[in-house]
Amino acid sequence: MSREKSQPLLRWLVRGILAGLLLIVLLFAASNIFLATPPGRKFLQSNLERRSGIRWQVSGASWSPWNGVTVKNLAGHLKLPPDARAQPLPPLLALKEARLKPYWKDLLRGKKLFREANLVGPELNVPVELLFVVQPTTPAPPVQPAPVEQPKPPKQTGKPKPTKPRPKPSPTQKPKPVPPPKPPVREPDEKRFWLRVRDAKVRFYSLKIGQSLEVKGLNLDLPLAGPATNGSIAWKEVALAGQSVAGAHTLPIEWKSPFWKLANQDMALTLPSYVDPGGKGLPFTVRVGGAFAPRGGKKDFRFNASLPSQAIPDYLLHQNSQFHLRCPEVAATLSASGRLTNPDSWIADCNLGAREVEVYSELRGQHLVFDTAHARMGLRRMTLIAPDLSLRSERLSLMGNGQFHLGGYVLAVMRIVADSELADRLTRVAIGSFVSGGWTRRWFQPLETPDRLYRDLHFEGFAPNVAVNTGRKGEFIPLPTIVQHLQNFTAREVAEELPARAPEEIETP
Repeated sequence: MSREKSQPLLRWLVRGILAGLLLIVLLFAASNIFLATPPGRKFLQSNLERRSGIRWQVSGASWSPWNGVTVKNLAGHLKLPPDARAQPLPPLLALKEARLKPYWKDLLRGKKLFREANLVGPELNVPVELLFVVQPTTPAPPVQPAPVEQPKPPKQTGKPKPTKPRPKPSPTQKPKPVPPPKPPVREPDEKRFWLRVRDAKVRFYSLKIGQSLEVKGLNLDLPLAGPATNGSIAWKEVALAGQSVAGAHTLPIEWKSPFWKLANQDMALTLPSYVDPGGKGLPFTVRVGGAFAPRGGKKDFRFNASLPSQAIPDYLLHQNSQFHLRCPEVAATLSASGRLTNPDSWIADCNLGAREVEVYSELRGQHLVFDTAHARMGLRRMTLIAPDLSLRSERLSLMGNGQFHLGGYVLAVMRIVADSELADRLTRVAIGSFVSGGWTRRWFQPLETPDRLYRDLHFEGFAPNVAVNTGRKGEFIPLPTIVQHLQNFTAREVAEELPARAPEEIETP
């Protein structure tokens, strides 16, 4: 009898389990179908926009208990002010696939803990002039409540009550033992959370100058939470203005919550020869180190770099005139800190020094040695301040200072001090290249020092159309125009100085 009664109950239990499994499968399929539809994509885009303040585009998404949440073809665009939309910009962030794997048990308990974040093929494009767009808004300071006057205690009208003296401890009385302090409560260890990025490209570019700094083939294996461990940052190439600056390299990263730490280590770099694309460039060694807090903070990054004392063997400055640069000793230091997402908080200081800087041209038979070279610069509130930029020698000295805003505005001055012979030669160059705007008897002014003349050049405007007062009466001429005039003048002079070729040396078609 009992067996007959248990059979229907067992059948209902099996049916309930099957119905529950079917419901879970239907909900799983329906949620994935929803995420692939336009309403689902709009739901994801609005959530991402609300959290980041950036306009997003998503082509689709899916989720599963074994792969987590996967979003494909994600693109984020900066929200630009109306007056800045004349030039279309590439997406700030674009990636082929993003996959986020949570700890499901903790997620069901309401804790947002993640196991791994995988980004495949991301491209980050950061315009230097629009860095202020991504700055966080500074909240208004809280209003302090007005102080409340405390009521004064009532005055005593009668005689003050006598206080009883404290009893003195007897010499035989032992002090009470002080209990030992309680051991600190140890918080449970954080669960491991990895950030893995494959084949990324990071590009910092200028809208006005048209040049960029690119990091290609970037791979990251970095922990974001959990106990201390090691990670790595690797890339295939770093390019500046389209030419390679650094080849493939891997940086070991130490994780100790909440910081990534990079121990000081040497890195080989190359300054490309932009006037000779086929040239070997200028190789040098830099020592770098620093730390970064990926989960944010008041000052979440710190970076330091130094150029140990080394020589510059030979570097081509100008192709037509074959002007070269060499120096037996140069050294530099750089330190920076701040909050990465708030450029207004960035603080940096840089010092560079060199001696016996030689500029020469064997083709033209010209040779000049600067005894010392020095540059001192600092970055404050998105403005690069250079109080000292100088090249000094007995015959020619260049001394300047200025301010360069990251938005592109330049305000600087440079004084040229030369002896009489060099001043006459530079005057002929200024007139012959039409940099002075026409003929003038005196382009330099006499200095109190005997046999020395000077010229002050003022730089003002937005890059690259900075204007300089090179005119004979102090007129301002755009810097690109000055550079073009000087290049044409140098090419004409080189062509005139080249020896005439014999008829047999001239190639005939």
